[in-house]
Amino acid sequence: MGVLATMGGFVKRVRVSAVEKLGRFSYSFCYKTTGFGMYHESYRPLLEAAMNNDWQSARVFIDNDPGSVKASITVCGRTALHIAAGSAHSEFVLNLIEIMPIEALELKDRYDGNTALHLAVIAGLEDAVKVMVKKHKKLIRICNNEGLNPLLNAAIYVSRKNEEIIRFLCDEMQDEPTIFQGHSGAHLICSITHAALYELATTLIDRHPSLATAQEDDGNSTALYAIAEKDLSIPTAYAKSILSFLTYYGLCEITKKPSIFLKVLFFFDHNSRGFHARQLQSIVVLELVELIFKQFKKMNGEDKYQFFFGSNFIKTAVKNGSIDIVRMCISTYPDQLWIPQERRNIFEIAVKNRQEKIFDYLYEHMNADEKILTTRTVESNGGNILHVAAKIAPPSRLNIYSSPVAQIQSEIIWFKKVKNRVPRALRNMRNNADEIPREVFTREHKDLVKKAEAYMIRTAESCQVVAALVATVAFAAAITLPGGTFSDVTDATKTGKPVLLQKQSFLVFMVADALALFSSTTAILLFLSIYIGNHTERNFQLALPRTLKRGLRSLILSVLSVVIAFSMALSMILEDRYRWAPYLMFAVAAFTFYRSLNCPLKLIFELDGIEKPLYWTDIKRSPTIRALSDPSPVPWRLAVYWEDCLRFLSSIQFRYSHIYGEGNAVADLLGKCGAITWSQWWNEPPYFIGNRVKCPNILKTWFKWTSKN
Repeated sequence: MGVLATMGGFVKRVRVSAVEKLGRFSYSFCYKTTGFGMYHESYRPLLEAAMNNDWQSARVFIDNDPGSVKASITVCGRTALHIAAGSAHSEFVLNLIEIMPIEALELKDRYDGNTALHLAVIAGLEDAVKVMVKKHKKLIRICNNEGLNPLLNAAIYVSRKNEEIIRFLCDEMQDEPTIFQGHSGAHLICSITHAALYELATTLIDRHPSLATAQEDDGNSTALYAIAEKDLSIPTAYAKSILSFLTYYGLCEITKKPSIFLKVLFFFDHNSRGFHARQLQSIVVLELVELIFKQFKKMNGEDKYQFFFGSNFIKTAVKNGSIDIVRMCISTYPDQLWIPQERRNIFEIAVKNRQEKIFDYLYEHMNADEKILTTRTVESNGGNILHVAAKIAPPSRLNIYSSPVAQIQSEIIWFKKVKNRVPRALRNMRNNADEIPREVFTREHKDLVKKAEAYMIRTAESCQVVAALVATVAFAAAITLPGGTFSDVTDATKTGKPVLLQKQSFLVFMVADALALFSSTTAILLFLSIYIGNHTERNFQLALPRTLKRGLRSLILSVLSVVIAFSMALSMILEDRYRWAPYLMFAVAAFTFYRSLNCPLKLIFELDGIEKPLYWTDIKRSPTIRALSDPSPVPWRLAVYWEDCLRFLSSIQFRYSHIYGEGNAVADLLGKCGAITWSQWWNEPPYFIGNRVKCPNILKTWFKWTSKN
């Protein structure tokens, strides 16, 4: 077949996209009809019809000249079927196949030696590919000038669009085992894995186990290496989503087909949608990795050694944070901690690339003798692992955070964390440049500290203006009360008192206005302290970020309080004429307010996550995930999750009792709430809500139906 002989040269080619490849097909030299191709001028109408998807004109031309259906109508030897397939005209191709003789389907062009099936595979014409193979199965074995059959050619341009085509071709070539072995098999499985078609890769390895350890001729590219190149970690924003919290406590399960509840949640929380997608992908990848490692265990010691140390996949996995691969590699072959050909250890790679989860996992699972790796000289200039941590992070890791403040804070906390894991005797060790790790850190992060300082001052100035404006409005609203005051009345005790004092809305107005005034003045003072404070490197660890968070929270609270106060004032003035207007305005204002807070809220969450990650995002804790073999959606019933919610309440009460003691007021209050809830509401909580709470009839009906189902 010539595949194995030519795969070595092929792998070194740059993999261009299908769009670029198809773009080359439309170059003018393929369609020239002058000079050498003068005799092609008579086929110009058929060429234009094939390019423009005009089957009616093409059919008329073919009826007048039946031989044109298999004639070369371009200089590069392409037939009308080549042109239509390369232009992705599926209907035209299907119509043309019906009237073409079988031998005409085998015709190759003079450009790459491709048949029409090669081009249809690249263009993603699934129906056309199936019809061609059904009509003439020998087509799947015909190779082009590079020795590639349609399946291997499809692997170059593999994507979600042509996944079914590759799956179909793999099924049709089951009787060709050489395609799934050696370099050709490695190229196929690596291309599929690079395209993130993990389910298809799992199916192929299950059918052909040799694909699990197949290596391309460079000795490095394997299916495991392709997985290691992917960053499969769950982003911080996704890990802090509502769905992450719910799955951690077992209140929700992740399935291929999300329930109605999840669909509603995805509409309001895009991070939950991303978390759901990443979790599904992680499950499939984990199944694939486990299948690959099953084949590794069947290898003998020498082959296993050559496979592990002949490839850089463990280094790539650590660099990209593929914790599952690292776990399995270390458990299967513990010597992977050290990379002899580079005289480096993966502990150093994890520190350099800020892979905290892998760093923690390696350190916690190291033996006493393995922890000596943390004391070795790891740099060419004589530095230790703390010198590596002192260097600024790679841009790909640093740009995870949107602001320079979060970036410098994460760098400082990371340096402190590594420092605590290094023996005290090495913390002040000097390298060949006579620098201790702290001096290296200061030099490397000098520019980042300046950027963070400028960002803090600019943010403080902008927020101070807004806070001052809110304080002015809140103070003015407190003086000019809605409805005015009594001024000319016979009862002297009422003089100067608000006219609307007896209304409940007035109390809400005053509380909201006072809260707006106090929080805005607090924000002014906090931002002022940032503006005139000392912006040293050490202060960026906790003091300055905390002040910025508190200032932003106070400012957000003040703006929200002003909106509430305005809505209450409007409701008192309008009285019974337009009772819905204030609430509608408040709802619109609240939604607009939430959308406009995307940037400050993101900054607050970033700083919170750096200082103290949420406990449910810990790597040691795994969410509740339903088996993917069950595609049915999980029905959401309030009664089903009511008990879990009460357990969650009890867990919070236990945390407060454990931290602050049994006599803590918050813990006692939570305990009483839990006891009341258990005793009175447990029998039929949804039915209770549906009958006693004032709400629209549709909600009552839903609550009652939920309790019964």
